[in-house]
Amino acid sequence: MKVTKKNIFIMTKNNERPDTLFGLTRDLVKYGKFDDGKLQRHNAPALEEYRRANITPVGQIQLSLLGKRAHMGTTQDGIARPDHANRPVTILDELGVRYYGSLKSNLKYPSFKKGNTAEWSKDGVEVGTNDTTLNSVVLTPKRLATVVLLSDELMHMADETLEQDIKDDMMRAAFDRLQATIFSDCPETETTPKGLLHGVTPLTVTDYDSLIKLELQAAQKNIENGVFVVSPIAAAKLRQIDAKGERVFKDGMIDGFKTYVCNSVKGNSIIFGDFSDLAVCDYGGVDILVDHITHRKEGKIKFVLNTYFSFAAINDSFVFATV
Repeated sequence: MKVTKKNIFIMTKNNERPDTLFGLTRDLVKYGKFDDGKLQRHNAPALEEYRRANITPVGQIQLSLLGKRAHMGTTQDGIARPDHANRPVTILDELGVRYYGSLKSNLKYPSFKKGNTAEWSKDGVEVGTNDTTLNSVVLTPKRLATVVLLSDELMHMADETLEQDIKDDMMRAAFDRLQATIFSDCPETETTPKGLLHGVTPLTVTDYDSLIKLELQAAQKNIENGVFVVSPIAAAKLRQIDAKGERVFKDGMIDGFKTYVCNSVKGNSIIFGDFSDLAVCDYGGVDILVDHITHRKEGKIKFVLNTYFSFAAINDSFVFATV
């Protein structure tokens, strides 16, 4: 139907013509399109209600990983960053990784190899220059998804908190996979970020002397605030190593360094490093779609979680071993 002034007539319940809507239709007649500014002002109140309810106009739940209760905190690098209220707490938080939230595009992070030196010299004498190269690490978003099909009948019979429990569990599954990928040897692909263990040549720790060699590697890389993250198998073997009649792994520490035993670390792997040099980025939070239509014939409800993450070591602050 062709839009003309003759066939446009918009009324409210009080038989009053709203100026905003009339202005929109007048623009459509005159210019063949809506004025974006007017359209945005007209839709803003309704969209704000959707935001308050944490849903989109199509019924999709949106969870910002920064959360409504987010507040700014100061990290080790002195930069104020928001706390992440809606995501699960994982070992990554205890390790002090750098989180960057709600990014809109790739993150390009400058990095360099630590180890510049200084020397004594008389005034007027040229001092040798450090051969330091400034590089960059580019973090590109990768999709992380979870799909769950559940009985529509059982969902109606269940307690009203069940749906929220399911969403929480889907969120936990996503972060478990993120954590497992970080501590893996996965190569970088079109769909998956590169794990910390990919392409490394780990030292073999069989006794206290070889453990000292691992710590020496870390010292040569000028790794500060280093901690151990080990697999359960590695932890069991390390507890059997003695140093001058004492266990090297006791009271949650290996040779004086704080140690975390993590199921996400597979095999007999050992990671030592400064995890404040690990950047983890999320791109726009988490979307959870509750689909009552697609599988209605089978009597199923489909839950789909979509989120986008990336991570990378932004400096050479890690050493690796097996035991």
